[in-house]
Amino acid sequence: MKMPYKANINDFLNHSGNLAFENDHHSNDEIDEDKDYENEESEENEEVEEIKDINKGGNLLLVSGRKRTKVTNDSADILLKKKRKLDNDLYKPPTAEELNQLRETENLFHSNLFRLQIDEMLNAVRLKDKYKNLFDIWFKKFKGTIESIKETEEYELSDEELGKKLNMHISKLNVPKVAKGIFKFLKPTDISIIGSYALEAAVGSNISVDIMIEMPAKMFQKQDYLNYRYIKKKMIYLAYIASNIADDIAESKRFMNDTLKPVLKIVPSGKLGTKINVLIHISAQEGSFRLSRFLPEKNNVRPQWFFGETKNIAENFVPTPHYNSIILHDLIIKIHAENMKVIREYPNIRDGIILLKIWLTQRELLKGYAAFNGHIITMLILYLLSIKKLNTFMSSYQIVRNVWNYLIHIDWCESGVSMNQNEESKDRILKYHEYYDCVFLDSTGYYNITTDLSKATYRWVQKEAELSLNHLDNAHANSFQSLFMRKVPFYMAFDHFIWFKDANMLRNLVNVNSSDKDKLDYGPNYRAQAIKILCNTLKEGLANRVHQICVLPNESSEWECTENNRDNIGKIFIGLELNPEYCFNIVDKGPEANLPEAIEFRNFWGEKSELRRFQDGTTREAVVWSKGKTLSGKRLICKKIVTFLLRKKLGILKKKFIYIASEMEELLQLQKVKITHFAYGTGEEAALRAINVFNQLEKDLMSLTDIPLSIHGVQGSSAVFRYTDVFPPLATVYQPDNQLIKKSKKGLTLSRNITAAPKYVCPLDVSLQLSTSGKWPDELEALRNTKAAFHIQIAECLRKQYKLTTEANFSHINVYKDGFVFRLRVAHSKEVSCLKQQITENGVIQYKDNEKSIELENKLFELPKLTSALHGLHNQQPSFGLACCLAKRWLSAQLLDNSHMPDIVVELLVASMYLIPAPYRPPQMPQIAFLRLLESFARGHWNTDPVIVNFNNEMSKDEIIAVETLFGSSRDSLPPLFISTPYDHQRSLWTKKAPSTLILNRITMLARQ
Repeated sequence: MKMPYKANINDFLNHSGNLAFENDHHSNDEIDEDKDYENEESEENEEVEEIKDINKGGNLLLVSGRKRTKVTNDSADILLKKKRKLDNDLYKPPTAEELNQLRETENLFHSNLFRLQIDEMLNAVRLKDKYKNLFDIWFKKFKGTIESIKETEEYELSDEELGKKLNMHISKLNVPKVAKGIFKFLKPTDISIIGSYALEAAVGSNISVDIMIEMPAKMFQKQDYLNYRYIKKKMIYLAYIASNIADDIAESKRFMNDTLKPVLKIVPSGKLGTKINVLIHISAQEGSFRLSRFLPEKNNVRPQWFFGETKNIAENFVPTPHYNSIILHDLIIKIHAENMKVIREYPNIRDGIILLKIWLTQRELLKGYAAFNGHIITMLILYLLSIKKLNTFMSSYQIVRNVWNYLIHIDWCESGVSMNQNEESKDRILKYHEYYDCVFLDSTGYYNITTDLSKATYRWVQKEAELSLNHLDNAHANSFQSLFMRKVPFYMAFDHFIWFKDANMLRNLVNVNSSDKDKLDYGPNYRAQAIKILCNTLKEGLANRVHQICVLPNESSEWECTENNRDNIGKIFIGLELNPEYCFNIVDKGPEANLPEAIEFRNFWGEKSELRRFQDGTTREAVVWSKGKTLSGKRLICKKIVTFLLRKKLGILKKKFIYIASEMEELLQLQKVKITHFAYGTGEEAALRAINVFNQLEKDLMSLTDIPLSIHGVQGSSAVFRYTDVFPPLATVYQPDNQLIKKSKKGLTLSRNITAAPKYVCPLDVSLQLSTSGKWPDELEALRNTKAAFHIQIAECLRKQYKLTTEANFSHINVYKDGFVFRLRVAHSKEVSCLKQQITENGVIQYKDNEKSIELENKLFELPKLTSALHGLHNQQPSFGLACCLAKRWLSAQLLDNSHMPDIVVELLVASMYLIPAPYRPPQMPQIAFLRLLESFARGHWNTDPVIVNFNNEMSKDEIIAVETLFGSSRDSLPPLFISTPYDHQRSLWTKKAPSTLILNRITMLARQ
């Protein structure tokens, strides 16, 4: 019997497809003509490769790579004409089909390059025809084997010897003993290929082919849906099939998933097994049970049976929505397969599904328990077609883009959707929201396709879709690589991670903390219950400190057919995406003390809660997590909260889980030097102290009065001003002792009879810009003398006006202020011009870059500008500076110093990850940023891509294209690592000397390790 919900989708697609078929027919005619022409051309090319005149009775000897034949003069003329025709064809106008393809690219794709990349990738992931043919042969043999299995006698489900009687092993079902029911193997009513392979939308180097084997309705008794009877029969049925599959069909047979949803994984024998795995799914024939029996509010696991007569349950018939969905899935799997068949007729839709699967696979979201799997994607495409959000004329690119846009704006967690447009089905959505995190009803209106999908995972998919769409629309970046080619590992996509790997602890957690309702509903699915308990507790405690709390979908467990099933609880890996606005707050403010909510707050936090009076005059319940001494301590506040919640709320000790947040930051702490006057942490506080003193010095310099030209610009250029100095200089108090250091009116000087090295203080470089004047000399020597005079005068003014210790010399001024030494240099562009000046033999003045001019320009002008930009980036992304420090520390540990890989180059590479973070979000933790840099090093992409560091989007799209064009056309003449910024564009100032190709290859190799 055909149901109306099938017809709705089919009618729409068939109606939309009529024009598509007409267009396809027209296209095929053109393709056939082109093929005929190509065949003719190839035959001519085989005949004629080269023609030489040889006087042999007025004939020509045709010399080709394959044969030598004699032809007459007339024949030779014909061949020469054909050859000219072929040459002319190289320049003939584009055909109608080529014009259509160009027009399609313009209208339907992001760019021509994007279309080529998509086509190339799709060709790479498709299964070759020879393996399809091999599979067709294998499937016929397999189907014949299954159909030839003999039926058995009737056995009691409670028979403990059933496995021995049927000569097979039956996995244990971790539920109370099934007391009722009869099992008799009957031949399946259907064996068919379903899933992505049937739609020609399978992805991967090792493709999984889904085969459905349908149990006949005669196998089931009236109440087999109760108390796991159906699941028990399904397990036995699948085990019996597995025991009857011979070795010539299957090289290996293993069960996978878990006992509630068992799947038989087969590796076919022979060459086919290297490319294809076969997954056997058991379903129930349509009509075996009424679909309405499995509505989420129904109870199909009796509490008295599950808990025993001694257990007191408040409600006799509590809902079992997740148990119901397991059986319902098997009843409608064939209906879904029928609905999806229409997709095979539309290549663009199939390609769109493949692209979305690749996108999800790269983000570790496609496979595993509670993943956003391929079935959800395919059904979503069908739904969008039915409501006309998609149509069959769209390109694969447009389909992907529209799906992302839909996911961003539609929230299945708040307002679910239904493929069945009946009013009854739409009304049912609200009821389903009471039992499931996400609601997406299928065409029957009963089955929730997103039963296992958590709210956190859906939010994760939404954010990834939003991120991908934003990156796709970014005109300054090539988005294809980051969207489809680069992996986005879970451990680099979030900021903090919690890893639970003790299965016994998790099982005990469920037994103690899971409610009776959840135990009844989820049964032996301990993983789902453990995740629910952990995430709910963390969500309540962390509140607005995190944007997301996500769980990595675990890979399906596998076990031999002769073994009991593996524990499905596995390892639980939780990622926290921090909210930078609140994650580092040291105090959690609660409600005011006189409100009822204050009692709930105290009950939740226990002894950590205390009454505090705040500056706004209110008295509130509050929890203080840190004294706020260092920034490194604030980065671990979330860790303190999680550790407290797990210990106090769930009884999980610290040794039972691993928390990953800032382990590498220990390398930036001072180990042998003790700082008493302030908390050092990881050096950020020291850098702030130096910058604060510099800001005071800047005010002093700008207010000097007794100099001819006022100072209108003061820019620092040392790493500390960029927050990227691994160990920032510390303030030093030093008194002259007249043995090593003498103090005079002009400053501090070394004694003549020095016997030991004085204490070293790292100077901080600063460039000074003076107000404009036309009186600067044009000759280099005179200009430098003028600068030296300014150095002396500035030093004198600082001594007189602000009582600072200074020392002036020809090239710079040393200023000692509040324990720091600042090295000031007057910068004037005319000095660079003088260094560039050359006079030819003819007396013509030319200006050319040379080593000295480039070095001076970088030191006095380019580096200060870059320092200012990186300083601003750190203010926007506070993890930037420390990420650079970790990177430098790592390179130093590999014996690569500033001469091999300049510090400023490292900083620019890190900055590029923050400015164009795709496929990630900007990290809040330095450790994650460092790991992403290692991943960038490991890719070794410098030979194929320039690094563009576009501060504040100052470089336009045309300027970026110009850089990319230069890189593509002049790669051999450019540095091995090419970095373009808004300040040097096509010059790559900072990588001209280093790093070399050898060093880059070494770094790539080290990063891959």
